[in-house]
Order: sequence, then structure tokens, then C-alpha cells
Amino acid sequence: MSKLGIYLHTPFCVKKCAYCDFYSAPGTPEAMDAYADALCAHIRSSEMAGRGADTVYFGGGTPTVLGVRNLVRILAAVRETFALDPDAEITLEANPGDLCLRPQDGGNAFLPALAILYAAGFNRLSFGVQSSSDAELALLGRRHRFEDARRAVLAARCVGFENLTLDLMYGLPGQGMDTWHKSIEDLLALAPEHLSCYALKLEPGTPLFVFFGELPDDETCLQQYLYAVDTLAAAGYRQYEISNFALPGRASRHNRKYWIGAPYLGFGPSAHSFSGGVRWAWADDTAAYTRGVYREKERLTLSVRDALEEDIMLGLRTTRGLDPAVLPDGMQADAAAILEKYVPHGLVRREGPRYLLTPRGMFVSNAIISELFGIIPD
Repeated sequence: MSKLGIYLHTPFCVKKCAYCDFYSAPGTPEAMDAYADALCAHIRSSEMAGRGADTVYFGGGTPTVLGVRNLVRILAAVRETFALDPDAEITLEANPGDLCLRPQDGGNAFLPALAILYAAGFNRLSFGVQSSSDAELALLGRRHRFEDARRAVLAARCVGFENLTLDLMYGLPGQGMDTWHKSIEDLLALAPEHLSCYALKLEPGTPLFVFFGELPDDETCLQQYLYAVDTLAAAGYRQYEISNFALPGRASRHNRKYWIGAPYLGFGPSAHSFSGGVRWAWADDTAAYTRGVYREKERLTLSVRDALEEDIMLGLRTTRGLDPAVLPDGMQADAAAILEKYVPHGLVRREGPRYLLTPRGMFVSNAIISELFGIIPD
């Protein structure tokens, strides 16, 4: 039986970034403590208690606003409930300017907070750096400056963290190739084990959408993406998914579960889970959740078509690609023909029986994947 990944959602932020439409809101320290109580209770009540788990991921929102004490006791609840591997990957998303410090935690420096987290078993930090340009960070509504990110990385190294991932965003309003090049160079200088590069997507209703309805054109974004792929490859980072790059052996073990269809459990409002061909998610209601009302907002048993679509999409989003032989007999030849026609255009390449998207192909992956969806029988 596959070991579980555990996802823990924090629905709080000090303030929303200008591009964010995730489920999160500000909260008082008292509300966060009460939420942590409810999250621990929910974890301990899991129907899958006792199952083996080998990854834990604290996401959000901004998990660091919960404070060190709450983060440590939530992780303790996971250990008490699931058979967590001794070498489990335990990731914490962190805003570079916070690092879990609140007045009641004591202290005003990075090192005490990070040292406590490291001693508790957290072994991977994910910093949402996004850019090394303070002007771009201000545009995005981020609360940190790049110097905060640099100091956070140095502090994490100082206390023993050996697995760091940094996020970058491209396709920002007004972003030129010069600032994009500098952001990549500045983050590489911090020597993270993993980098994620995402294109900004403006969602209706977010502040950035209101003020900047137009993003750089597709050609500009493509050039930014290809520059990242080439530069990171030259620095030793292997691309293993459309947006993710890692040094050998440092790909995200938790996120890989999403891409290979492995089981995972989510706890917290809006958190998703998958196991045994069934997907479900908890309601976007922090107040009810904090009262101990754990209500599902959706549950879906994957149909044959759903499963096929996921096999195609997840295979082509990653560098493992797709072998048409895994598809039903009636689809194999058509799928191979569709993928084969993109080979001369440099969007797809063959590796034995498998078809893999090139970096240019990954940039337009949605169109190729949609075409394959079109040949799935009703």
C-alpha cells in the first residue's frame, strides 16, 4: 500500500498578495491558536490513522503566521496519528519576512524560530521569494524585500536546513528580460536545492487584475521561460515538471505524489485529498472548521474518462512523459499520431516508446493535452 502524503492548510495571511485568489484571510493570534486546536483534533480523528506516511507539507495561506508553537504541535499530531517515516520529507512554506515569529513566541530574530522548527523535524523550507527586484515585489503586494529572503536563506543554512526551495514568478506586468535574468542569477547565488518558476496568472477580483488587466505577450513569456530552463540546466538543475527544477535527488517528494496519482490526505478548509480513486475537499469555512465542523464541499469518484485524462495530463506535465501503450487499445494509434506530428515542430520528442514535451512544448502543453483529451471515447 502506497504511503500517504499529508497536506496541512493554513487559511491565514497577514494580508493577501495582489495576485492571490487562494482561500485565506487575516486572523488574530487567538483565532490561529483555536484553528491549530481544531486542525490537531481533525488529524487525530482521521479514518486513516495508523497508515504509513512519508511526506508532510504545510501550505497556505501563510503557515508561518501560525507561530512556532502551533507548527510544532501540529506536526506532533501528525506523528501521533500516522506512521511517519524517520526520513520523511517535512516541508514548510514560509514568507521570507516572517519565519514564524509572533510576540508570544518570543525573540525578534530568525535563528531561534528556525532552530526550533529544525529540532522539531521540519527539514525542507519553501520560500516564496518571487523576485529579487524590490519594485516587482511591491507590485505583487509581497511583504518582504529581497534582502529579507537572502537573510532567511542564510539563517536557515546556519541552523542546519539542507533542503530549500525558492519560488520565482515571470510574466509580471512591465517585467523585462533584464530584471528576469537578474532574479534568476540572484536566486542561483543563494544555492537552493530546488526552484519553482511560475507564470503570473491574473485572476478576476484580485487587486492586480483590477490595475493591470494585461500581462506581457506570449512570446515574451516564452522567452522568459526558456531562459529559465536553459540557465537552470546549465547550473545543474533538472527540470522534472513544467514549473519545477531540482538538483539531483532533490525533487519534491510530496508534490510528486500529486503527479503520479499517489494517495494524499489534506486537512484544513479548502484542503484536497485523494485515495482509492476518490477525490474530496473540505469546505472553505474557517469559522466552522475551527468549531470542529469538518464538512466536505465535494467528493468525486474518478470515472474511466477522468482517470485517463489524469494519466495523460500528469504524464505530459512531467519529464516522465507518456507511453501510448498505457492507453486503451482504441486510443493508442491516434494518441501516437497526435504526439508524432508535434515532433518536427520541436514541441515533442521521443525517448524509446515514450513521448515527452520539450520546454517549448511544455509552454503550450494545455493545447496538446486538450487535443489528446478529444480522442477519449465517451
